[in-house]
Amino acid sequence: YAFARRSGHASADAQDLVQGFFVQVVEKDLFSRADAEKGKLRTFLLTAFKRHISHEARKEATMKRGGGTEAISFDVIEAENWYAEQLISNESPEKMYDRQWALTLLELVINELAKEWEKRERGEIFATLRPYLTSQPEANDYARTEQVLNMGRPAIKSAVHRLRTQYRNKLISKVRETQLDESDFQGEIQTLLSAVA
Repeated sequence: YAFARRSGHASADAQDLVQGFFVQVVEKDLFSRADAEKGKLRTFLLTAFKRHISHEARKEATMKRGGGTEAISFDVIEAENWYAEQLISNESPEKMYDRQWALTLLELVINELAKEWEKRERGEIFATLRPYLTSQPEANDYARTEQVLNMGRPAIKSAVHRLRTQYRNKLISKVRETQLDESDFQGEIQTLLSAVA
C-alpha cells in the first residue's frame, strides 16, 4: 500500500491495486514461481507488484470494486494513517517498501518474543523490558524498572541481556528463512539495518 501511495496513486486506487495483487497471488499461486536462486523474496514481491500495477494501468476499463471476487479485508483508514505517519519527504517508493519490510519483520519478532514470555508467565517483565531492545537503558531507567518489577539491578541487567540475545537469534532465524545462502543472508541483514537506520 505504501509503495502504491508513494508511487503517486490515490488512496482508493492504492487499495484496489493491493487487493487485486493479493487476488493474483492466490489465483496464480505466485509463490510457486519464486526462485530463491534468482533473488530475495522481498525483491520478488516488489517486482511482482510493480508488474501488477503496470498491467492494471494498461487496462482500458477497470474492474468494479469487488466485482466477481471475494474482497480481502483491508483497512484503508489504518493504512492511510500509517502512510501519513511514515512518510519521509524525498524517499523513494522502493526505500519506503524496504523500510516497511524491515519494520514488519522486527515487529513480528517482537510479537513472537512477547508470546513466548507470556507463555512462561513473564509477560509483565517482557513489557517492561521491551524498550531496552532498541535503546541502552540509563541509570534512572534501571531505577524505575527496579521499582516496577521489584527486582534488583543485576537481575534486570541479566534479563535485558537474555531478551536481547533471544531477539537477535530470532531475528537472524527469520531473515535466514528468506535467504538461499550465507552471502545473501549477510546482505539482507545489512539491507534491513540500513532500512531502519
